[in-house]
Amino acid sequence: AFSFDLIPANMIENIIINKAFVPELPGEWAGGLVQVNTRDIPAKNFFNIQIGAGVNTQAHFRDFYRYKGGKTDWLGIDDGTRTLPSSYTTKNRFDILSPADKVAIGKEMPNIWSTYIANAPVNGQLQLSGGFNAKMKGSQQFGGVFGFTYQRNTRHTNIENNGFNFQGGGIFNPDYTLVDVRYAEDVQWGALGSLTYQLNNNHKVSAKTILNINSTDFVSARTGNENFTSNLDRVRGSELGFRQNTFWNTQIVGDHNIYVSNKQFKLRWYGSFGLLDGFTPDQRRIYYVQAGGAASGNPFLLQASDVLSQKSGNRFFQNLNDYIYTGGADLSHTVTAFGYKQTIKGGYMFQIRDRLFDAKPFSIFLPRSNNALRALTEDVIFSPQNFGDGSASSNLFAFDAIRGTRFRYIANTILNAAYVQFDNQFTDKLKLVWGARLEDYDQLVGSTRKSDPRFNNVRVRDFLPGVNLAYKVNQKVNIRLTGSQTVVRPELRELATFEYYDFELNAAVQGTPTLERTKVTNLDLR
Repeated sequence: AFSFDLIPANMIENIIINKAFVPELPGEWAGGLVQVNTRDIPAKNFFNIQIGAGVNTQAHFRDFYRYKGGKTDWLGIDDGTRTLPSSYTTKNRFDILSPADKVAIGKEMPNIWSTYIANAPVNGQLQLSGGFNAKMKGSQQFGGVFGFTYQRNTRHTNIENNGFNFQGGGIFNPDYTLVDVRYAEDVQWGALGSLTYQLNNNHKVSAKTILNINSTDFVSARTGNENFTSNLDRVRGSELGFRQNTFWNTQIVGDHNIYVSNKQFKLRWYGSFGLLDGFTPDQRRIYYVQAGGAASGNPFLLQASDVLSQKSGNRFFQNLNDYIYTGGADLSHTVTAFGYKQTIKGGYMFQIRDRLFDAKPFSIFLPRSNNALRALTEDVIFSPQNFGDGSASSNLFAFDAIRGTRFRYIANTILNAAYVQFDNQFTDKLKLVWGARLEDYDQLVGSTRKSDPRFNNVRVRDFLPGVNLAYKVNQKVNIRLTGSQTVVRPELRELATFEYYDFELNAAVQGTPTLERTKVTNLDLR
């Protein structure tokens, strides 16, 4: 998700909130579209600095749980504390190792499964912005704007999760009641810059770049009860995680007024490259169960067996890389008819998106039962001395990867779009914007091999008309009638067969390759 806090206010030229679809806008939307346009060449040189601090009454002045992380967490970047040990090379090489060698790699990972109480840091924000205007001969100008933002915030969230079993006949029986307390520290920082050269009033070229890093370092502590229908067990567990997202985009834009036989045409062209990197290193989950609840007097035992699990004793690593290439152009021409200016506009855009996704779930498991070992607390239970040789006869912990093609996929989408749009003014009070957009969307998810069960290739063409009629009653009242068709396409992760355990949902989640795009008919009178 994009954060508007990334852009300093004095770098924003304008913000346009589109509540009605018109063909020049992307066809994938529902409800609205926000466009943020940054300044090109400032009127004069400037530099601003802004510093802020604050507190969150939900997170500050109370216990705030954390776990031992890395030295650069305050930058939203993992310093390597959570990365896989150097002895781990690739999935294929790990899979052919002996059980003892796999255990040796597992023992190299940091034994950090417990939390400690700390004071939540004060929320802080730093914002720098500046710009210059190097005026040249005649109407030539060269200038730019630059900005940097850093902010750090803490959150405290209580989440109650209730699960039910459907018994039929409209009857649902409770299965579990879980309460999660989530302690999170969010770090976001970024930089953006724009350089613009204006040759004259008819030609301007700009280069813009934005970098954004946001991360969340969190502890989710769980308590509750489950197995209502049989044994009513008490549970406690936790999830320790760090999620880092990096977004980088650079684009070149040109605006030109072109004259052909004394007729003016406006040409705008653009090209961009974007990179989105999602990184989840060493996310840990641990789960204890007290069979029969408090009244039983039984100890809390680690949920562990000879089955590999993503729910307890799990260490999860994930990498997602998106590469996005975009290019296009728009051409418009304005004429006078019926005593008013009429504009026709057309354009073409293409976008290629490539994704590489790889998840590495590992599990600490117990080949043979050992309740004395399972009763140890989080701070010592996975100490190196509690691991065995990984053999099936061992009653000490073993370590292995959860294997399967569902933990890796590739994706590619190619979008070709063309549109034509008319902007007609009939009277001082009546205006009509109308036209149509054609989008050709080719999507490949899973694998490039048709023989692979993950292979999923869909190509869809959509004709998307849009009409926007506005009547100006007076200076204060407008009546607007709009109608259009747009589309909503499934996210790539929703189409992939990737399966993971969602701690907050307390359930396994998997994509569905058969999902289809939704076509939305929009009607609005206001």
